[in-house]
Amino acid sequence: MKRLRKAMAILVDTKSPIGNRLDDALEMVPGMGVGIATAVLQVTHPDKFGVWNGKSEKAMTLLGIWPE
Repeated sequence: MKRLRKAMAILVDTKSPIGNRLDDALEMVPGMGVGIATAVLQVTHPDKFGVWNGKSEKAMTLLGIWPE
């Protein structure tokens, strides 16, 4: 539980770049994927983040708007 709390604190701390935070949080919590992590980000910062999952990635790739 301590690792999960620490990972969530890292994930929602907007002082660091999102890529670093996402990678660090996912490494700390086995089984947590980008779908769950980005759902947490959307709840904590709805004006900045959306949910990233297989369907959203595929759709944005097909539309040519998938970010780097």
